[in-house]
Amino acid sequence: MVDPALDLALKLFLAGLFLAAGAAKLARPARFRQALADYRLLPSPLLWPAALGLGLVEVAAAGALFASPVVAGVGALALAGLCLLYAAGIGVNLARGRTRIDCGCLGSAGEGIGVSLVVRNLLLALVALALLAGPGDRPLVWLDGLTILGVIVAAAFVYAIMAQLAHTPHGAAPENA
Repeated sequence: MVDPALDLALKLFLAGLFLAAGAAKLARPARFRQALADYRLLPSPLLWPAALGLGLVEVAAAGALFASPVVAGVGALALAGLCLLYAAGIGVNLARGRTRIDCGCLGSAGEGIGVSLVVRNLLLALVALALLAGPGDRPLVWLDGLTILGVIVAAAFVYAIMAQLAHTPHGAAPENA
């Protein structure tokens, strides 16, 4: 079991992140479809369904975190699975030497991918999996609000730092086409 304040903070952080990410994908499906195409992992006929499906799954899984314990567990597993899927797709392209492609996250504009995005997605998967433990049974008190806010702010800073590292130039090495 996880302390209920930490559980709620992690749910709020993940839900906010994936609601924003899913909404960005659904608001600009052609842009996200192009990002998926640039990864060169899916056949062309699957790009549109994948682009729409990934955005919908992100939004649905984020919302599921606040449903019944069983549904919340499914949502947490879905988010962890997405993060692992994203980490694998980025890893494959890094292994191919392809770093100058749009990561496809949160409306990015083609800043490129790097190892830090793989690490970030693995960390997000671990956070999502931690939610499977469920909250402890102690009641939340007013002071927990400060804990929840602190955890969300700290997580947002770590996320922002990881995003900055991901979009820092990787040197002048040419990309393999």
